[in-house]
Amino acid sequence: MTRCLRRWAMPVMVLLLAVTGCSSSSSGGNPGYAVDDAALGALTVSSGTLTPTFDSDIVGYAVTVANGTTSFQVTPTARSPRAYMIQVKQGSGAFAAVPSGTASPSFAAPAVGASSNVTVRVIAEDQVATKAYVVRVTQARGLSSDATLRSLAVSSGSLSPTFVSSVAAYTDAVPYGTASLTVTPTVTESHATVQVKQDSGAFAPVASGSASAALTAPAVGGSSTVTVRVTAENGATKDYTVQVSQIAPSTVATLQGLAVSGASLAPAFTPATVAYAATLSNGITTFTVTPTVTESHATVQVKQDSGAFAPVTSGSASGSLTAPAAGGATTVITVRVTAQDGTTTQDYAITVDETAALSTDATLQALSLSAGSLTPAFTTGTLSYTAALPNPTTSFTVTPTSTDTHATIEVAQDSGAFAPVTSGGASAALTAPTADGATSTTITVRVTAQDGTTTQDYTITATQDAPSPDATLRALALNAGSLSPAFASGTSAYTVALPNGTPTFTVTPAATEPHATIHVDQDGGGFASVSSGSASAALTAPAAGGATSIVTVRVTAQDGVTMQDYVVTVTQLAAPAEVLAFFPLYANTLCTPTGDISGDQTFAPGPAPAGLKVADYKDGTTLPATWTDPTGVTSLQRATTLDANWPGELTLNPDRWVQFAVRTSPSKTLTVDTISVQGGSGGGNTLSFLVRYSTSADFTGAIDLPSMSLTAGAKNAMMLKSATGQSIVVNPGGTLYVRIYPWLGTAATSGKYLLLQSFNVHGTVQ
Repeated sequence: MTRCLRRWAMPVMVLLLAVTGCSSSSSGGNPGYAVDDAALGALTVSSGTLTPTFDSDIVGYAVTVANGTTSFQVTPTARSPRAYMIQVKQGSGAFAAVPSGTASPSFAAPAVGASSNVTVRVIAEDQVATKAYVVRVTQARGLSSDATLRSLAVSSGSLSPTFVSSVAAYTDAVPYGTASLTVTPTVTESHATVQVKQDSGAFAPVASGSASAALTAPAVGGSSTVTVRVTAENGATKDYTVQVSQIAPSTVATLQGLAVSGASLAPAFTPATVAYAATLSNGITTFTVTPTVTESHATVQVKQDSGAFAPVTSGSASGSLTAPAAGGATTVITVRVTAQDGTTTQDYAITVDETAALSTDATLQALSLSAGSLTPAFTTGTLSYTAALPNPTTSFTVTPTSTDTHATIEVAQDSGAFAPVTSGGASAALTAPTADGATSTTITVRVTAQDGTTTQDYTITATQDAPSPDATLRALALNAGSLSPAFASGTSAYTVALPNGTPTFTVTPAATEPHATIHVDQDGGGFASVSSGSASAALTAPAAGGATSIVTVRVTAQDGVTMQDYVVTVTQLAAPAEVLAFFPLYANTLCTPTGDISGDQTFAPGPAPAGLKVADYKDGTTLPATWTDPTGVTSLQRATTLDANWPGELTLNPDRWVQFAVRTSPSKTLTVDTISVQGGSGGGNTLSFLVRYSTSADFTGAIDLPSMSLTAGAKNAMMLKSATGQSIVVNPGGTLYVRIYPWLGTAATSGKYLLLQSFNVHGTVQ
């Protein structure tokens, strides 16, 4: 401040003198002006009007410029004509000097909804005093052209489609019986107005968001158009229409639910079934029915027998109805449903009876245990039972079933409290007695009849078996080879010959008593556990041709003490050797065997059967020169009696055959894979034959070889027939018997011969 006074000392003094010199009015009335006067004498704007009206002492104003204004000016006038300077700026811009009484430069008008401050600063004559005036400028909003609704609702029914501001046309189906409705339109832009009219009536104003006056609902089958007109602030309009109709009354007169208190319907309720029966428990004097309609506008009434109908609210119980007398009387309850249309009806009938007096039946019709069985077998009239529970049993249940369904059942163990049990259901778990076969527990099953007084007790004295000492097997098998002898529980020693080439094998033991345990050892290598009925781990097969392996199957009984060993001596067969039994038939040789077998041939019913000539085809030529029999005689007729007629037979004669026998040694098993024969017939008509085999000398269980069936031709048409791919097993020391059965199939013929050139049996032994 000191600095300023020094700088402006001379001028200030001059001005003061000047002011002093002019401080009083002249005779003409000119006022005096203070050197520190920084006030405006006037302020105007190029658009709009200042609010409040300008006053030099008021420094804050507002002005609204017209909508669409892009720029404006202010014109400030200093109150003192000797004011030093007037400056103007917009917002945070820089001040610019404006001569007093002159319009400012143009300022940009703010956007609609925004504002801008213009500051006018006056610097007094003394260049020290200042005063700022602020004008807040906004731009007036333009008139809205929005004539849309943001929502439209109806008091009855619903709009279709769902209201969208851009969609103008709707329908509304009001429920049957609707007398009037209203519409509630809400405008999108608050300055818009809305009117409503019905059909050709006049528009009536409606406040946005409020319901219209009541509109008349059209009759069923008719329609009415409600027009909602929205007028925008600028006068633009838009119409929304609602086509109103009334839904026809429902004709549904069905129930979706029906119940009788204290009883169940028979059959179970379905809307389409209209006739039911219900049985009340004995002693019931009154009851109710509860009907529930399918369609909410339907009404329902109930009457008993020939009484009057009384209305009932859907889903609620009817008034009290009188129960019929017990033991045979009935009453009929009619439930009538009337549809919304007031015309369509449906009656549901319930025939109600009541059971006879309360039952005094306190018996059981069944009683069983979850473990063990009753002794004696249960009968209703037997009240006392015993039961031996299997070992081990830790707990068990009883399942009692009452004879009368209304009876109740309770179960107690020893001196414990009775606990209820559902008829036909299992009791709670009961503790099993000590497993010694002697200690017992007593189970009491008490039945109380429907009358609540009559009772009957059934008792079960239960013991638990001591652990089983059974250490036997019920089955033992190997996955290769067969036990010898065949397994029997009481036989403990066996042999088995594994097929040649078997590297490993398993044993599958099954215990007779399920709680026994099983272990298997091979050659003292240590016992390993095996589950009953399951295969052991793989065991090593002994070398073929004589080596043995000892497999011990040890069974330990449930008692943990009793044991039984089953011992299997295992060998492995040597590789099979090929064998052939060759019966040449055209030479004086019965059989030429190759390998460990032998053979012979026979005729039936003797060496010279009547009516049968056997000739042997020697060299297979078309016209053989020589025939021979097994003894080497060169004549076909060894005896003239053999030249009799061959009997006429249509089928095989079981007493006429040629038999070949092939034997194996006592130490070898013969497996036959091929049987072949070359044969034909001599003489007149065709001769047929069939081949059968058996391993029994009496030929029981004989099996046909169909592939060997043959209709032979003349002696110059010999045929070779083979049955290959067979698997006929002959045990060591056994014999395979093969028979050829010839028959004529026509009338008796003389000079007929069965011709056999050769017979072969091929296979292996091991």
